[in-house]
Amino acid sequence: MAWSPWSAISLSLTSYKIELTVNYLIFEVFQKFLVFADGSYSQAKIFMLPLDGSIVGPTALPIELSMTRPVALDLDITDNRIYWTDVTLNTISRVFINGSSPEVIISLDVFTPDGLAVDPLGGNIYWTDTGTNKIEVSRMDGTMRKTLIDQDLDQPRDIILDLNRG
Repeated sequence: MAWSPWSAISLSLTSYKIELTVNYLIFEVFQKFLVFADGSYSQAKIFMLPLDGSIVGPTALPIELSMTRPVALDLDITDNRIYWTDVTLNTISRVFINGSSPEVIISLDVFTPDGLAVDPLGGNIYWTDTGTNKIEVSRMDGTMRKTLIDQDLDQPRDIILDLNRG
């Protein structure tokens, strides 16, 4: 991974649940890691870096989906999926944390999706679009899309949800 001043990097510090079964008992283990996107023009990728020191450097997720300029990303810890926006392809996509089952979930009428927030409890994703000056929402699979705000916005860049207060 080469750093350039033109790289777009998004970071997410999070953890995900791993279920271990030992002698018919199920244990839940949470692993903390950092997820980030490198949007360099030569090779855009999403990386993971475990924070327990088990791996020295970040590992690129093996995502078999076109990716050009990932900017915003978030994680659904209930389903172990990473969601990201691509401001060159004008898409919102998702993939399981192991790199499997990548899919574009939003691709129509998206122009510059700069911000993204996942609501795993409500089952929604929210995003900002600086090209349309909108904040929109859909179900996590891209269905039930709705515009929340489309007036009095000037290039909305990011969005954060307060999952504790609803």
